[in-house]
Amino acid sequence: MSTSVDDRADRIAGHATAFGVGLIVFMLTWTIGAAVTGRILGGQASAYLTMALAVVGGFVGTLKAAQRLTRERRAIQAPTHEATAGTNPIANERVVS
Repeated sequence: MSTSVDDRADRIAGHATAFGVGLIVFMLTWTIGAAVTGRILGGQASAYLTMALAVVGGFVGTLKAAQRLTRERRAIQAPTHEATAGTNPIANERVVS
């Protein structure tokens, strides 16, 4: 029972971490993008463009962080060959002819 609770806690922690990474990407994109597009475009168009870029960047950052954390979690939980050696019931059966 504790394994499923631990798995759920790991999933929630991974999602929260990925969301935090996405927010950081959003804030940095918005801050830096506002300065750059403000100098290039000026006016209100730069604010809209910067917000759109920040939303897309934050979304992509969240997805990439979640993908990386999920991959790392699966790699940690995957049993190694040495850990499962001799435990395969099909491979251990004797063939009777």
